[in-house]
Amino acid sequence: MKSFFSGKHASNNRGILKELLLSESLNRHTLSKRLEVDYTTIHDRIRELSRQGIVEEKGQRPGEKNKKQSTVLWGIAALGLWLAVHAVPMISREDSKSSRERKERETRTIRTKALDECKARILQYWRVFTEIYELDSVETEGDAYREFTKWLESDKGTLEFLDTFGAWPIAGRAAGLGTFRRMIDLSLAIRHGAWLQALPASGVEYAYGEWLKDPKSPYRALAEIAVQHEKLRKLDRTLRETDAPLNAYLEKAAYNDVVEELRVPLGQEVAERLARTPLLSGKRPVNVSSQILGYFSKDSFFNEITWIRVEAGRVVILTDDRDEISEQWKEYCDVEVLDARTLRIRRIPARRV
Repeated sequence: MKSFFSGKHASNNRGILKELLLSESLNRHTLSKRLEVDYTTIHDRIRELSRQGIVEEKGQRPGEKNKKQSTVLWGIAALGLWLAVHAVPMISREDSKSSRERKERETRTIRTKALDECKARILQYWRVFTEIYELDSVETEGDAYREFTKWLESDKGTLEFLDTFGAWPIAGRAAGLGTFRRMIDLSLAIRHGAWLQALPASGVEYAYGEWLKDPKSPYRALAEIAVQHEKLRKLDRTLRETDAPLNAYLEKAAYNDVVEELRVPLGQEVAERLARTPLLSGKRPVNVSSQILGYFSKDSFFNEITWIRVEAGRVVILTDDRDEISEQWKEYCDVEVLDARTLRIRRIPARRV
């Protein structure tokens, strides 16, 4: 992409993109006239851009002088649209103020027109996908369908979608519908704990575990739709059944790790008991030991405030809400309560030593 908008061909590349975006399809003679560039240069540029998959033939029409000789019409391919959405102005230190402004205006035109075209295609495929699976009739808490559609309709959402999946979803109907179908799979995989850094939720880099806490995540909305959908919920059930042996192994391993962390300061019997006891009162996750193990990291996956650390002869729980810690843990562990307003810490000793 960088080479497309820089170097000796950058000006002609931008010009061709702009004219094709404004007119949908043109022949090489018309491009040559509009850009005021000789025909041979335009011919060579179109040939190279076609080879790279940036422009493509959009049909033919009879020649203006010789009706029996057809002329090829060229338009922007899916990859070209994706490039146009990410267009950058080629500005040098030698450019005058007027030259910089002209290049910036041209680039904005290219990006805006390309983004509008990409959004129109994506939303068209989303409407078809919605009809196929009747997604808009699925009832979820917070209207997940409306939230996902709202994200997709926004410039930010369209850009994130394109940054995540590239040019493929706008290449055609099958590609677009297939992408939304795979997004359902990805959303359920994320819901079941998969860490997909290559395809982050919203097309941006997420800190570990951040997707779980983000109510506006499009993948989270899709997952909520899927688990309430009459047919798609089968995928969720199948994933749960398929993951069961792996989760059982990981839970057993996490239990042993938690016991090992707590054994020295608290003793074997207490360590084994706490490793099976939820840390937070009133909440019993499916994998208790795995969740407890997560709290031994400062970058806690489950709660950015709560953290367990082992010191010489004792275990300390840092939290901003003492009441959320279960009574069993408070019985054997010191609790440090962080005041979010003053950032002061008050230590409450364990009931037993």
